This record gives sequence, C-alpha cells and structure tokens, in this order.
Amino acid sequence: MKKQKYLLSLVAVGMLLAACGTVTNGSSTGEDAPTTSQTGDKSSSKASSSKSSAHTHKWDDGKAVSGDVNGCGAKTYEYKCTTCGETKTEEKPAQLHEMSFMDHKGLIDLESCDNCSTKAYKFPIKYAAGWNDPNTKMNAKSGEGSKSTWNIEGQLAPGKYEVEITTKLSQPSSTNRYWYNQAKAGNETAESNPDTTAESDYRYWVEVDSTPFYPTSKKTWGEDGLTGDAYNRTVFIAEIEVKSGTKTINFVHGNIGYSLLIDNIRLIAKSGTSVPSKLPSAPEGVFDPEGNTGGDTGGGTTTTDPVDVSNVPDVGLTPGGEGDSVYGKSVTKKISIPASSTESITLTSNNTGAEVSVLHEGVQQYCDAMYEAEAKENLTTETKYKMRDKACGSVSPVTYQGKYYENGVQKNNEAGNMDYFGDSDRDNFKNVVLTWDTDKGDATSFFVEVGMKEDLSDAKVVQTSAKKIELSNLFVSKTYFWRVTDSNGRYHSAIGSFVTKGSFRNINAGAAYNVRDIGGKMTSSGKRIKQGLIYRGGELTPTKYDTGIKQKHIVTLDKTAKRIFHDELNVRVELDFRNAGGESNNQNSSYIGTDVKFQRESVSSLGKFYNGDGTMLKRIFTTFANAKVDAAVYCHCWGGADRTGTAFFLLEGLLGVSYTEALMDYEFTSFDAIHTRRRDTTVTDYNGYSYNFPSLLSDIKNSSYYSSTKTFSQVVEAWMKGKLKMSDTEIQNLKNNLLED
Repeated sequence: MKKQKYLLSLVAVGMLLAACGTVTNGSSTGEDAPTTSQTGDKSSSKASSSKSSAHTHKWDDGKAVSGDVNGCGAKTYEYKCTTCGETKTEEKPAQLHEMSFMDHKGLIDLESCDNCSTKAYKFPIKYAAGWNDPNTKMNAKSGEGSKSTWNIEGQLAPGKYEVEITTKLSQPSSTNRYWYNQAKAGNETAESNPDTTAESDYRYWVEVDSTPFYPTSKKTWGEDGLTGDAYNRTVFIAEIEVKSGTKTINFVHGNIGYSLLIDNIRLIAKSGTSVPSKLPSAPEGVFDPEGNTGGDTGGGTTTTDPVDVSNVPDVGLTPGGEGDSVYGKSVTKKISIPASSTESITLTSNNTGAEVSVLHEGVQQYCDAMYEAEAKENLTTETKYKMRDKACGSVSPVTYQGKYYENGVQKNNEAGNMDYFGDSDRDNFKNVVLTWDTDKGDATSFFVEVGMKEDLSDAKVVQTSAKKIELSNLFVSKTYFWRVTDSNGRYHSAIGSFVTKGSFRNINAGAAYNVRDIGGKMTSSGKRIKQGLIYRGGELTPTKYDTGIKQKHIVTLDKTAKRIFHDELNVRVELDFRNAGGESNNQNSSYIGTDVKFQRESVSSLGKFYNGDGTMLKRIFTTFANAKVDAAVYCHCWGGADRTGTAFFLLEGLLGVSYTEALMDYEFTSFDAIHTRRRDTTVTDYNGYSYNFPSLLSDIKNSSYYSSTKTFSQVVEAWMKGKLKMSDTEIQNLKNNLLED
C-alpha cells in the first residue's frame, strides 16, 4: 500500500510538472508575481492550449488579501495563474497617497486620495503666517521666528493624522556647499554642523495648539528620504492628534543649518478619523479668506511653480505669483493635438459646467443677502429700476466684512477701526482653481488652454510644471472652456467648462485697491454692460506722501499693478478726480505708462459731482463713451469710493442697471482696504470725515430731473440733458458703446 501511494504521488508531481514547468523548492521557474510596474502586463509567453503542456504563468490582476487592504498602506497581494490556478503572493510596502484637490478655503486645501479615498488637509507654506519664505536658508532660527502658523480654529475634523512634508534640498552658494552635500548624502547632523551654537535635536516638527509632535528620526535628512534636488514627499510624523476646537497648527523649523525649500505639509486622516467632503466656514474671529492665495496672513514669498509664458507674451503671473490671469491682450495660441495623443489626463476641478463664484466668500454672502432682501420687496419689473427708499431693508456690508489680517495682526474690519488707506491687504475677489491629474510619469510639463469658445479657438495658453493653476480677473457671467495637454502632445484631457457667477467683476490688481470693472451687470434692456472697457478704483501712485494729519498716501502702483493695468487691462486713459496740487502730489502724467493719456477732472466731493460744473461732467461721460477694449479707461479719485462711486452710480443708472445693483456697487468699497461705505446712513470715521451717500440721493430726488414715475435711467438721462447739455445722439452713443450687442 505504501508503494502504491508513493507511485500515485509521483504521478501527481509529474502532472504538475507537465502543467507548469519544473518546480524546485516549491517555486516556479516561470514568470514571478508582477511588481507594481508589471501589474498591468498580462502578455507574458504564449500559453499552451492544453493544461498538460508546459507554460509560462499568466497572472491575473491580483487582489489584496491582508494588511491595509482598502488603503495605501502595506499589504499582501495574491495573484492567480489564469491557466493552471497556481497562486503567488507579494508583499507591497506602504505607498504615498495620490492626492487630488477637493475644496479650498484660503489657508487650507482639502484633498482625497485617488486610490483609497483617504482625505487630507494640505497646508501650503505660502499661506502661513510668520515664517513662510521657503526660499531662504532657515538655519539659526529659534522661537517664534522658526514657526509657520496656520490659524485653523474649528476647521479640521478632530482625530488622528499622519503628517507628510513636501520639500527639496536647494543647491546653495559655494559658502554653504558643504552643508548641502552633507544633507544630500543624508549625513548632516547637529554634531557635524558647527555653524550654530544651539542646535535643535530635530530638523522640524509640528505643534498642535503648542503641543509638539516630533518625527521618529532625528537630525538627518537621509533617514526621511529628503535627499533629492526635486520636490519629493515623505511621511515624517507617524501620528498627531487634533482635538475639537484646535486653533493653530505650527510647522517648526529646527535651528540647524541647511538649505531646504519647503512647499507644504499635509495632514492625512488615519483610520477612525472622519473628514467631511467640504471645508467648513471659519467661526467668527478666524481669518478664512475664501479663495485667497497668500499675503493676507503676513506672509512672505509665494512658492508656486514658475510659469513659462514665452509662448504667449501677454500671459503673466497675477499679484504675488499665485494665479495665471488669461485675459490680457488678445493674443491666442492654438494647441494642435497629434492623432497619436491619448486622453490620459483627467480634469479634477471645475469641469462640469457648474457655476463658480469669483468673489470673496463674505462679499458673495453680502450679494446673496441683498438679492434676497430685494426679492422680499415683491417689486414689479418697472419698480425694480426705480429709485426707492430703504431699498433692500437693513442689509449692511458691515455684517459681512468679517475678520482680516493687517500686517499679520487680526483686527475688526469695521468703520473707524482702520487706518485710512493703511498698509493692509484685503482681497474681495476669489481665484478660480483648475486642477488635473495623470498617471503618466513622463508628463511633467503641461499646456493649459482657457477660452470662451467650446473649440478653444480663442484660447489663451499657460504652460506650467504643476498640476494646478489659479485664474484671476475672469469675466463674470461667462462660460469658460479649458483643456490640458502635456507639452509634448502625447496626452490630453477632455474639454471641461465652468460658468463664472454674478454681476460684479472685482479685479486682482497688485498693490492697487478697490479696483473693479463696471461691466458684467445686466440692464433693463436685457443687455449686459461690456466688460474690459471701464475700470474704477483707488489712486495709482508709485510713492508715499502726506497731505496733512492722518492723510497718508501709500504706494499703490507697484511693479505688478503697473503690469496688470497696462498689459492685462489695457488701460490707456487715466481719469483722475483728485484735486491738483497736494492731494495728487502734483501729478500731471500717468505712472502706468508713457502711452497712457492722463486726464484730470478735479471734483471736491460727491455732492459737488452731481451739482458741479456741467461742462466738466460732460467731458467725463464723453471719455466713458470713447472707451475701447484696447484703450480702456481707469477712473479714480483717492480711494475710489465717493467721487468715483458717484460717477459710476450715475453711469450705471443711465445704462439701466437695477437700483439694487447700483447701490451694491457703491457699498462694495466696504470690502476693501478703506472705510466702510453705506447706502442708508452717513458713516463718520475717527478722523471726523463723513461719508454721506444719502445726501447724494436727496440731491437727486430734490432736483428738477427727478420724478417718482421715472425709472432711475430716465432720471439720469434727464440730468445729462439738462445739466450736462448732452444731446440725444451723444447719450445714445454712450449706451451703444458700453452695452453688449
């Protein structure tokens, strides 16, 4: 019996050998279980049609059988031969999550892993307060000077997270080359670095509400994998805990010499930590600028990848380098996609035709509240375009101003609390974020086309090595189409689209403040005002000067603002309502460029504007009538609030803008770096200056041009004919030039 069993065993072994080739020590000499790069390759040597013939294994796609089965952690994969059924296992180490953008709130990006849906909070270093210049050697830093801080009260889901850092070593100057070489080799330690006298045990760590969490490896970069010249990512803290109500996250740099560029840190949710799909609004008292991208938090240099714009000369970086505005001169570049190109790039944001707000969150909420209040008035179509008392009830911009940072210090942005035209940065716009992804490792540079035609024949083009761009100064109430192609034409995406929401086009204009386009608003004629013809805002000056006590004029025309006004907005006429002499620092030519006409029309106050010199007022509106896309007009006084606000209130009235939106445009000044303006009450600041818009409304209603039966447009037209002596033809030419066809 034993002999028979032995013979049967030999037969069984022989059959197995015939089916799958020679077996030695239990291992097949056929193809091993596929590695990560081989998983998708099933075309190994041709198998025999008979199981009794020798063959090379053809493995299936495999499945995770143990470990972090549904995540990106370490796991065991099992593969099965599709011919003979033999199985093999392979141990796969933990992999970095492949993150895609989900949501953004000023200081924080919310992301989700493409592979396992694990969510994470990303903190770009450029958004941090305090130490946030990633391009500076950070040795010998200590205390508060070594911290990059994000104010995140109530915005992170409580739970446990692992912390990832994205960074690279930077080639330093020759004097620091030794430390660079040591760090790149993974050898730089406190002991080998005599250029500091009080070394930290750790290169970097994270503090959650002042509680420190340290990395598992001290001192060396090499142990954490930070040894390359390219940006790379590594998990450097296994676990931190964020509790309910956590107020700050600090990224702390140890005071040991090195040259390192830091891009961001990321908090990745661990098992049991539930992160929502949208970032919550910050509670009162916490800075949360929807869509802002640096600067407001007391920041330094921004860190976005440099954009190669040599192919489209007019497309450049917006203020601070954080966005790529595509609306400058009418220069386009058509990207030709080769027939061999594959659709291997996926658009991961703003690609479904949905509406996208281009306003700061607080400003958008104010708009929504005004429209809601207007709806409650149950206006007829005719009444909507008439002047009316107590329009939109008690809605006030003060309610929506919220908090902001001035030189890194949190203050209330309310009437009387701000230094008039102080060195503060308040952005009332929001950039549109476009993101994409690809699994093609050789796609390292991309062309991004953005246009208003579905075939992208009018597209402006930005080239970038990132997988994200931010667009500012887009037209409002327009549909945009976009597509991404790798710069070698091998891969492309489908064409996505989004619609810019609303009627108010606020402008990202560098150091200049309170800048917006009159265009985009719907009128009673059913036509919108053309965009890109007439802009309004504060004064443009390249130097500081004083005109008296608490009357300080600051630099508002920096290099970025000058480029935007001249090259992007195509301003060729500067219309200045300031008084000659002290208020305007004796300016008599435009600082925007030598090819820009400077036109002074001095107006002392908003009341004097309506009741002032009719001949001068006619010149102003004639200038508006002659505005062109390639010769736009920029109109301003000192702050772009009262005199400028009056001019545009009347112009919008003539063109048929609803009374509510004309009032809103006046109040929009409240969301910039100057005092609050209100439609319904006089505002007096701490200097004793009074901003009395109701007095203008009274002047209009007490004039002979007003009648309660007239629309606002008819009242302004009567004023232009009577006060300005403009003819019907001149008024019609003004309307024809500024209204869309």
